[in-house]
Order: sequence, then structure tokens, then C-alpha cells
Amino acid sequence: KETVLPIIDSIIDKGDSLLRHLQFPQKWIGASNCQAFQSFLDRYDEFLKRREISCSSCDEICRDNMLSKTEGKNFGLQLLTCYNCLETICCDECSGSDQIDLDVCSQCKKVYCDDCVTVLYCGMCDNQSCSGCGLVNNFCDGCDMHYCNFCDH
Repeated sequence: KETVLPIIDSIIDKGDSLLRHLQFPQKWIGASNCQAFQSFLDRYDEFLKRREISCSSCDEICRDNMLSKTEGKNFGLQLLTCYNCLETICCDECSGSDQIDLDVCSQCKKVYCDDCVTVLYCGMCDNQSCSGCGLVNNFCDGCDMHYCNFCDH
């Protein structure tokens, strides 16, 4: 962090940067106890707001927090932007609507829209995974449910 954050800071300090998305290392995700990372996330979130990124669904300017900055397993994730296509869905009315939905893979910690990558949910626990990680890759025809490799079904 001591090496990487100053470099990224120098990029976001430039007023003309077109940066839209950062995917932090998995060991940083959820590490809300690091003050340097928390401070950087605050600056990066402000940078994203200044960029005036539009919601891909309704074209409104995204004004809410673009990052998860509350304690928990998704701390540090850019939850409103698809890792694959960089589409941003930031409105409550648009997220989860018929248009586009965003999901987080609990394994690789990447956020995907349902147009790019399917994220499957285990019907028995909290696990969810993208097709690349393949954790939730079992399907029961009898109960019409996906389940992960950790659940005995």
C-alpha cells in the first residue's frame, strides 16, 4: 500500500484523468482498519464524483458513494461499476431493475453486470460466484437450485 497508493494518488490528483475503475488486491478488500487505505478511498470516491460519471441505465449523474467504505467483506470495492464492461449503475431505481443488475463474486471480489458475467448464488449459504471462479457450479434438478462446493446437497 505504501508504494501503490501514492502512485494512484498522483493519477487522481490530475484534473484530466479518465480513470473509471480500480480493482484492489483481495487482501486489501475488507481491510477497513488501515487508515491510509480508508483515506485513499475517500479521495478516490471524491475523484469519481468529480468525473460526473453517468448511470448506464438512466443517464443521471452518479452522486452517491461509488465505493463501499463501510466495514465488511466488500469494504474497498467499487460496487456500482462492472469490472468487465465498466458500465456504472448508481441509481436505486436502476439497480436490480429489469435493465441491468450488478453482483459481486465472493471469491474474486469483482463486480459484474448480468450482461457480462453471470454470478450464481448458492441456495443454501451466502456464497456467490462468477462463472470464472466456479464455486457455485452445482445444480439440483429436483429442487431447481444452485449450490456451492461447500454445501452438501
